[in-house]
Amino acid sequence: MKKYIIVILIILFILNGCSATNLNDTLLNNINSEEKVMQPEDQVDLGTVVEDEIKSESTTEEKEDEADIDPDLKRIDNMNVTIKGVGDSYQGFVKYDEKLYDGTIERKIRGTEGVYYTLTSVNIYESIEESGIELNKTILDNEGNIDKFVKAKDEIADFIVVEMSAVYDKPAGGEDKVIVYTTSDLSPAFFEDNLKEGFYDRIHSGEINNNPVYAWFDVDEAHRVKIDNDKGKNLFNFYISEGEVVNFKIGIFTPRELIETDNIYLCINKFVRGFLRNYTHKYFALFPEE
Repeated sequence: MKKYIIVILIILFILNGCSATNLNDTLLNNINSEEKVMQPEDQVDLGTVVEDEIKSESTTEEKEDEADIDPDLKRIDNMNVTIKGVGDSYQGFVKYDEKLYDGTIERKIRGTEGVYYTLTSVNIYESIEESGIELNKTILDNEGNIDKFVKAKDEIADFIVVEMSAVYDKPAGGEDKVIVYTTSDLSPAFFEDNLKEGFYDRIHSGEINNNPVYAWFDVDEAHRVKIDNDKGKNLFNFYISEGEVVNFKIGIFTPRELIETDNIYLCINKFVRGFLRNYTHKYFALFPEE
């Protein structure tokens, strides 16, 4: 019984998902080419990634051998990760089999199947005003003023404008047009291993602002989701059709310290660490390249 309670608690903390399959394996990435040896994650193994059919022929042993020598992998925060930069792409979904509390297996998917993300540019500003972004409904209150939460963040944090594009390759049995939920797919992040000593103490003392926050979204009118009476729920989402490319922007508030230490990222379909065994977490770097 105790085991089942622990499993239930872990499931309750699952927020988002992160996959390991790339749109184009030949794209350049921004990570160290030094050979890394990957170790299994410390976890309870609640889920198992379901690979695409084209990649399902290799055995588990072969995949583990590949992970041992794959120069694109890093070991950070006790996770296997890949880090890419401007011009690079990631698959924006992951299929997996989840072990439920009663021992049964359920097939699930995180993200929108068939969608692929490309990072097109990253620009860093001291404030929203300096960035020149459109002050749209994602950061305005009902009276048309900047939301109090956003305004408070703007006074103490740097503002990163991230430009991205998405393409949709309709899967078998999929719909011709789908909605992409960016706040579920895209999560600002940093690595604990790369923090300067005393980071959280400085947050608690008010010396620096809190963790990075995804606060602003913009897409053209043709792809904007407009649904009445949903209290702004769809302000961060967009429509995309088969074979279409949609360009959009997001805004992230972050402590300047994370920018100065090259420790601010955008995770695609973030999974709670340890949910999937030997899972490769995907990150875009949101700081200037050297």
